[in-house]
Amino acid sequence: MLFDSDISDESLLRLLEQLSALQKLNLRYVLVGDRLAQGLPRLSNLVFLSFDASRLTDVGLVDIGRLTSLRELSLVSTRISDVGLGHLTGLKNLEALNVVDTRATTKGREQIRNALPKCRIQ
Repeated sequence: MLFDSDISDESLLRLLEQLSALQKLNLRYVLVGDRLAQGLPRLSNLVFLSFDASRLTDVGLVDIGRLTSLRELSLVSTRISDVGLGHLTGLKNLEALNVVDTRATTKGREQIRNALPKCRIQ
C-alpha cells in the first residue's frame, strides 16, 4: 500500500514498469508529482487514477492527458489550474473528474465540462 508514502517518483516508476496491466492507481497523499506523471502513459489499461494531495501540477497533466483509457481521475488538493485542465480535453472516456481544492476556477470547470459533456465534474 502506498497511501501516505514517501516513495520517490523514480522508485515508483521502476515499480510500475512491472505492472503494465494495472487498471487502478491511488496515489493519495503520496508525495509524487510531474516526474511520475511522465511515465504513466505506458499504463494503457489504467481506468482510475488519484493524485489527491500530491505534488502534481499543470505540467504533469500534459502526460495524464494522454491516458485515453481513464474513466475516473481525482486531483483533489493539487496545484493544478485551468491551464492544466486544458490538457485533459482529449480524455473522451472520462466519466468522473474531481478538482476540489485546486486552483481550477469555475470558468476552467465549464471549459472541461463543454469538452467532456458526459463527465461528472466536482
